Amino acid sequence: TKSRAFYEFIRQIGECKSKSDEDVIMQKESMYLRALLGAPKIEKERIREIMLRLMYLEMLGHDASFGYIHAVKACVESDVTIKRSGYLATSSFLNENHDLIILIVNTVQQDLRSDDYLVVCAALTTITELVNEDTVPAVLPQVVDLLMHSVSHVRKKAVMALARFYQKSPQSVSHLHGKFREMICDKDPSVMSAAVCALYELISTDPTAHKNLTSSFVSVLKQVIDRRLPKAYEYHKTPAPFVQIKLLKILAILGAHDRETSSEMYSVLEDTLARAELSKNQIGNALVYETVRTIASIYPNPQLLAQCALVISRFIKSRNNNLKYVGLNALACIVNVNPSYAAEHQMAVVDCLEDDDETLRKKTLDLLYKMTKPNNVEVIVERMLAFLKRDGDRYSDQYMRAEAASRVAELAERYAPDAKWYVETMTALFESAGDAVKPSIGQSLMRLIAEGTGDAVADELSRKSAVNAYVKLFKRPKLPLVLLQVMVWVIGEFGELSGKSSEELMDLLIDAVDTQMEGNAIETLALSAIAKIATRSGGSLSAKALRAVERNTSSKSITKQQRANEIMALMAESPSVRTSVLAPYAMELTIDRSLAVMNQHVANALAQGAKSYQSKAQRDAEKAAAAEAQSKAIESSVMKAKNSRGTGPLVFEHHKADVPQAPPPRQAPVDDLDMFFGGGATSPATTVATQMPPPQKISAPEVDESKAKLADALFGNAPPLKKESAPVTLAGFAPPPRGAPTMRSSAPPSAAPFDLLSALDAPAPVIPAMTNLVPSSSSSQTAPVDLLSQLDLISAAPAARPQQSSANA
Repeated sequence: TKSRAFYEFIRQIGECKSKSDEDVIMQKESMYLRALLGAPKIEKERIREIMLRLMYLEMLGHDASFGYIHAVKACVESDVTIKRSGYLATSSFLNENHDLIILIVNTVQQDLRSDDYLVVCAALTTITELVNEDTVPAVLPQVVDLLMHSVSHVRKKAVMALARFYQKSPQSVSHLHGKFREMICDKDPSVMSAAVCALYELISTDPTAHKNLTSSFVSVLKQVIDRRLPKAYEYHKTPAPFVQIKLLKILAILGAHDRETSSEMYSVLEDTLARAELSKNQIGNALVYETVRTIASIYPNPQLLAQCALVISRFIKSRNNNLKYVGLNALACIVNVNPSYAAEHQMAVVDCLEDDDETLRKKTLDLLYKMTKPNNVEVIVERMLAFLKRDGDRYSDQYMRAEAASRVAELAERYAPDAKWYVETMTALFESAGDAVKPSIGQSLMRLIAEGTGDAVADELSRKSAVNAYVKLFKRPKLPLVLLQVMVWVIGEFGELSGKSSEELMDLLIDAVDTQMEGNAIETLALSAIAKIATRSGGSLSAKALRAVERNTSSKSITKQQRANEIMALMAESPSVRTSVLAPYAMELTIDRSLAVMNQHVANALAQGAKSYQSKAQRDAEKAAAAEAQSKAIESSVMKAKNSRGTGPLVFEHHKADVPQAPPPRQAPVDDLDMFFGGGATSPATTVATQMPPPQKISAPEVDESKAKLADALFGNAPPLKKESAPVTLAGFAPPPRGAPTMRSSAPPSAAPFDLLSALDAPAPVIPAMTNLVPSSSSSQTAPVDLLSQLDLISAAPAARPQQSSANA
């Protein structure tokens, strides 16, 4: 039982007159609960009340996070009331991504196997709120087992949990779609309705896979409307209306664009509509609306559509705006199938434009747009124009006015009976809603007046009608900018059709510029119109027009100044010049897409060596071919360079001399890398016969460690070099391995500082011929060796390990 303090707390919240009073009470409650939960021991009898107080604190917008862990602990309690309170509080406090969710997964798994169905239901309700994609596999097997539970309430919640799993992670329950089908046949109506809701989610995603269930849904709907369910499922004497609505939505999806499937449901839909019409209450109206939507969604049946149109008339003629709105929605669904069924409701729908309800007016505009046809366009457009002419303060929604103006312009252009009616309608549209008309609509009107329809008599009549109407409109003090632009252009092109002289037309335009609020914006266009009128009348300007042009020759606007100076210059020219420069009437432009006028210029350019035009595809193909040719040329040059360095392997012939002779001293100290890069080896294109002295011991020179590391990085994995090494005996000469120090004299000279980059950039030094070691028959000096040839030689020749002579060991 709850304490008296709890009831007092609830009473104080209900009596608060302001948010500040409520905040004071909740802050005191928060401090009280913090102190209570901070105690070392809490009485179990008070845990339920504490959970409820925490929920009030959280729901009214205050921080209750200090009690989240206590709500999770309450879920573990053995007492059913405390456990259910803990589950309720946890589902209210936490979301599916909260860190504390992991703490209740094990508890939920245990409670799903409980013998107490109240505990099982509490756990199922909680997982539908807190489950996420990661926790679904942990509880899915237990939920599937509960589909066979003996208590119907548990089975219903298990189906609801599986439906929630499908919403969170469809792939986790993809193998359980058959379970939903089985639960439709459950003997308990609550389980069946839960399965219907779950199947609605599946069918919305993939209708084709579930079309074989159409007969089952039809059978269920038939049993529902025949009142075979218990009385407990009736709502305002209507049997299970929410189940009926869900079944109707399913049938609408399954029967869309499918004649065979739709034929199975015609009979039950007719019965459903007839019985829902008899209810005459709000839930019955809801069933009527949903049935009409279903009939309009499936394959059309004329009898059903006619019955729907008859039922909808009651909604549209109702004084209740809610029913009117529902009727307009339902009628819009039928119009999409067959507009003829809405013909009898045409005037009733038009009358809804004058309703005070703004939402109803918007829906009426949409419906009228769908209902318009060539035979009723004049009536509907007339009523829509009347709607736009009404008080602007009362109908101040600019978006709706702009939308209505666009709809009128589109309907007039699409279904206009003749050009005269179109011009008059557009003029009325500019006049009544010029501030909401898009500039593109005015341009379309000017194009139609200029180009005409091909009938000379009708075009002349429509132009004369437009000119006369615009001449009268100029007397009004305030006109929209779009309408003024159209009027000035029409007067400049066809003003003489009104019967007025050119001077009167020019004065009319100048007066419009001076008197209209948007006159400054149309002054440039008026100057052009005056120039055209003057060109047709012989080049003379009226007194007002002349003063206006002279005034604009010094205008601050560059455009007006340029236009005025051009007019003054043209009026001083001959009529032939004026006519050639400024066309007296609007003419349809003929576009020469072949640009034949440029042929002579192109021929002259080609004769002078210009390159002919190529399309983008041709240019891209040419670039690709050039790139490929360049790549092949580079590859060919590389192959030629490799072939020119040698045609066969390098052969060395070693001969022993009778008397060993020491090599002459070198002219400059050269270290190992100097000799390697300097071309100490002979050209690979020549076979050299060398004569070596007897093996002798020489000491390995000191090698700079930094140079050795650099050589190792450049030429491969060289063996580690040491500053002092044991003397080696040269048995025979072989090309050194990569990175290995090259052979030099036994008397090592002092190493000079050596820069590798400088050695690479400088020309290869000429090494004196070692005549005592390698006699040559052609020259006493060896030629410089190319570095690339030396690198290829080293990489191609096998590395011979120096052998130590046993005689000198």
